[in-house]
Amino acid sequence: MNDDHIQEVLTQAMAAVAEDEFKCLASGLDEFDILERLTDGLIELQGLSVGQMPQYNPWTSLCYLTWYQPHHINLALTMLTEKTKLIQKTFGNNDGIRWIDFGCGSFPMHIALDVATAVDPVLESYRSRIHRIGIDSSEHMLSIGEQLMRTIEALEPSLTLGSKTLIAGTDLRERLQAIEESGNLPTVLSVMHVFYKENIVQVKNELAGLIASLEPKLILVMGQSSSKPLLDCVFSDHLDTYLHPQSKLYGALQQPLRLSGELAPITALRRKWRKYIRNVLLRRDGTFSEGGSTGQRNATVVHQKGVSESNTSPGSTRKVADGADLRTEGYQMAMNYLKQGVNWSGHPSAAPVEVRVYYRV
Repeated sequence: MNDDHIQEVLTQAMAAVAEDEFKCLASGLDEFDILERLTDGLIELQGLSVGQMPQYNPWTSLCYLTWYQPHHINLALTMLTEKTKLIQKTFGNNDGIRWIDFGCGSFPMHIALDVATAVDPVLESYRSRIHRIGIDSSEHMLSIGEQLMRTIEALEPSLTLGSKTLIAGTDLRERLQAIEESGNLPTVLSVMHVFYKENIVQVKNELAGLIASLEPKLILVMGQSSSKPLLDCVFSDHLDTYLHPQSKLYGALQQPLRLSGELAPITALRRKWRKYIRNVLLRRDGTFSEGGSTGQRNATVVHQKGVSESNTSPGSTRKVADGADLRTEGYQMAMNYLKQGVNWSGHPSAAPVEVRVYYRV
């Protein structure tokens, strides 16, 4: 199975799930409510690029699928296919491997694991022996992930792997039960993009508990390069039992990733949503202009004064200052985000991602 076919399958699956999810979330809402929720979801995610922790409601999860998910799958796939010899050396011919994905979200690591064991001859030997446990507190992200994996399986049945257990929420008993049911297996612990100032104490405590109880042989870690102090804080207590080779940075100017190119169907879907926002604002306000003093075409919406706050969706970022509706800026930001093409390598201006591997001494 070549990379071109894999990219086509994954792209089609993500676009199909995103389109279906949008229709589902938009059902029963008026067009202004849709506009508000989509805008809020995009703005909420924008903070990821600078290491801010998003709140994953249904619309934020949908926006993640069409913005960050392809890049995160690619990061995980690249890491896995670069670490095949280490995985083989660590686990040898074990009858099974327990793979715990902490903060699994909508399954970028699970999907990357599916792909890696389908294309890499070394990892393929572990294909039927991996038992996966996904841990995440966002039911919305888990739901997106389940839909996505079902769609990938329907498009390409050979991209399926082993068993998985989904654990929504933070109930420790549920986690322990799932771990016990997987048997006494050597463990991989993967941790992707969960390191934020807002949750670092909780993440450190939960990971410390998992590491102490399971003694994973291999820990795979990813986080924004700007989160390096947080990663150091979480794993500093384990350096006496784990070796930590030099980290790698992946970004526009660093290591190249396995998959490359634009995801045209997802870019087209995002620009369809951009057109939707533009048309709603035109119908509502009757005035719309595009321009920019620096030569870049920036969308600017000219609002009517005194828009009723009762029209604002729950969790909206609408702000009013000096009588001016600053929500205009939010719409402009959303339209600019949706105008950008979606690439397997992420946005060129995005901060590099640091990848760490810890293995037991």
